[in-house]
Amino acid sequence: MTHNFSSTEKPDSFRLQLLGDDALTADAHFFITSAAGDTLWSEHFPAKALLKDEPPIAASADRQAYILKRVDTFFQAPHFSAHAIDAKRVFDADYNGSRETWTEIQQLQSPGFEYLLGDENTRTLAYSPKQAKAVAVHSCC
Repeated sequence: MTHNFSSTEKPDSFRLQLLGDDALTADAHFFITSAAGDTLWSEHFPAKALLKDEPPIAASADRQAYILKRVDTFFQAPHFSAHAIDAKRVFDADYNGSRETWTEIQQLQSPGFEYLLGDENTRTLAYSPKQAKAVAVHSCC
């Protein structure tokens, strides 16, 4: 899927793929690549991280189907925002990383991409021109 993220002129490519024999044992690979082919974000995590604990899903086939549904919906429009950091949001070192990066993203009003791992680990990414890559501006339980 493509979306304007690092540039308003050329969309970046967002990709999530599962590598493995089945969804329950697969590794998830999440990449954001610029129109020029530069890797802006690269993350690997167990595909099981796409499951939620509540309500519990017992059957293996249902768990696999749920993971595949999450992969299919990972890049839906509600996960993208015009501003990664709301102007009213207050910096918190425990969840927001570097204050310098936070300030840069907030001042530039950079767009954001938010995704959830498990039940509670919400992450928000934004593009940092100073670092020439995507950065996590929020990661919390």
